[in-house]
Amino acid sequence: MRIAIEVGGQPVEFQRNWFTGATSLRVAGARQQLQDPLDPSTHFALSLVQRWQCRVAEHAVVIEKQRPRLFAGFRPQTFRILVDGQVVAERSGY
Repeated sequence: MRIAIEVGGQPVEFQRNWFTGATSLRVAGARQQLQDPLDPSTHFALSLVQRWQCRVAEHAVVIEKQRPRLFAGFRPQTFRILVDGQVVAERSGY
């Protein structure tokens, strides 16, 4: 899953590997890891919504992943990117 947006004039790209669960945010070429594939909480979680928060160019960026209740590994998940509380991108996929 890749979602590219622009925040405060800087290119921002959210990436998630469907197989390993590795999740990162790339801001103007600098990569920030949000979720490590070696962390057990990457693969086993009870909550249906997972959130990552960071700041980009003085803007609050929140990334939400919403998973289905049953067979989440085999069904599409919904990803939302919010900048200062406003949804700027929403995609469904793996």
